[in-house]
Amino acid sequence: MTPSCKILLTISCVSFSLCAMEQETDSLCKAKQNTLSATTQSSIVQTKYNQKYYHRLNSLYKTTEQTLNNYNPYDKQSITNIFQIIDTTTNLETDGCEEIECGIFAYRQHLHKPQSPMPLHISLVLERILEHKAHMKKNEFSSPTLEQLTLYINAPRINAAIEKAAARRLIIRNKIDPDTAKFLDSYDNKASGLSESEKLIHDIKGLLEMSTEDTKLLADLLYSPKL
Repeated sequence: MTPSCKILLTISCVSFSLCAMEQETDSLCKAKQNTLSATTQSSIVQTKYNQKYYHRLNSLYKTTEQTLNNYNPYDKQSITNIFQIIDTTTNLETDGCEEIECGIFAYRQHLHKPQSPMPLHISLVLERILEHKAHMKKNEFSSPTLEQLTLYINAPRINAAIEKAAARRLIIRNKIDPDTAKFLDSYDNKASGLSESEKLIHDIKGLLEMSTEDTKLLADLLYSPKL
């Protein structure tokens, strides 16, 4: 074989090898892209809610938003609204909607309104409610009535006010409703269902007071599996 032929043969071999390497690289890139695409699609699926419940989830979202905009843990109306929100999530679950979808729906509103932290706050509050319900069920705690919880939450302030009045010789305790007086007297010995419900009411206020940065971080961890 002449030197020229050897050179041509060598060049041909090198070119073939480079071509094969390029094809292998392309295949690896395509495989990686397919994997990433599948992962992304999986993440999207995990953060979706069932469109069947759109109107009910949207109604729940708006109700929760109105409640949190004017939230006061000592106010009977705020506590009433939380009771209604709990009932709504329970009814949705009874009808086949996964409770996590309530938080997912709220979280996705932030994607449409990134300038507002409220959807993120709502998503965390709904998750807190979900955990409260699970804890109550697991421990077989009885849920208090609205009147019981409102009085229980305000009992320390009421008792303190009555004592201040008594120090000024204004006797209130023997003039109020006997059942209310009895409840106030045994405030520290109430059932766990009351104390757990009180924790929920105050925790909601605490969640609303968290910074936007922390709220977004927690909401992303809960509802964005791609992280």
